[in-house]
Order: sequence, then C-alpha cells, then structure tokens
Amino acid sequence: MRLSPTEQKSNMRHLHMVPTSDRGSCDFCAAQPIQWLYPCRNFSWQQRNIFASGATGFWAACRECSELVDSQQWNSLTERSLREFVLNHASARFDVILLRQQFRAIHELFREHRILESQMLGLKSKAD
Repeated sequence: MRLSPTEQKSNMRHLHMVPTSDRGSCDFCAAQPIQWLYPCRNFSWQQRNIFASGATGFWAACRECSELVDSQQWNSLTERSLREFVLNHASARFDVILLRQQFRAIHELFREHRILESQMLGLKSKAD
C-alpha cells in the first residue's frame, strides 16, 4: 500500500491506506516481485473503492504474503504489512496502534470479499 505525496505529508492518524498496485508490488506489504493474484469483489475503504472500476479486481501478493493468505494466518499478515509499512514511512510510535487496527480491518474486508476458487468455478458455470 503506497501513499500519494499529499497523503505522505498528512498526519498519520488521517492516513488513507488504499492499495494502489501497479501489479509490480504486493498490495499487502509493497514487496517485489509478485507471486500471486487473488480475485476479489470490489469494496470501499475509507470512502474509496479498492478497484477504480468494475465489480471485481485482483489483489497482488508477494511469496511471503501469499503463503500467509493461503494458510489463513491473518494476524501474521497484518503484522508483516504493518512492519513493512513502518519501515517505509515515517510514523510515530502511537500511530502504530492505529495502523495495526487499519491493516487488520482492511485484511478482514479482503477476506470477506475474496473470490475463492470454488466461487470462481460457480461463476464460470453460470456464465457458460
């Protein structure tokens, strides 16, 4: 999750953490290279759609994050995302608590809107 220049200058407590992947980095932790793309229904986070257009899109994941998603280690995924975010952005110690809550919430929304393989097969069979 990357920040726009305006958002980088803003107070961390008003942070807009919306994934803006160019498919070159992980939507969870911003690492490279990408290992996997997860289909997902669109949803809103902080009054913004995750995907600019369309009802569905893809979340990109690096190897480490894809292993955490596949094994449903959501707390570990949140901690990895938080750790990488803090390493790449200036943040006050008290902001880490809020950031952790935000990462946990967005990962929960991803989990709720993720399209599993069985759901994709169902969608394909209905469309055929």
